[in-house]
Amino acid sequence: MRGRKPIIGKRPASAQPSASSGKQSFWPPEGYKRLTINLPEVLHTKLKLAAIKEDRTATQVVVDLLVKELLD
Repeated sequence: MRGRKPIIGKRPASAQPSASSGKQSFWPPEGYKRLTINLPEVLHTKLKLAAIKEDRTATQVVVDLLVKELLD
């Protein structure tokens, strides 16, 4: 499958998350969208350190910051 791009739209049945697989899926969970951003190395390092310090994932830190900034 190397060199092939994923089909946009409906996720293939083979991409359905499996509780036993333990692997990260390319496809986001139902009701979510995937976002890729470029960060300066310094900001990326601070994000990772904050996540470790707070015993959370970097995703959880970013989501909480976005909710606070955009939804409050």
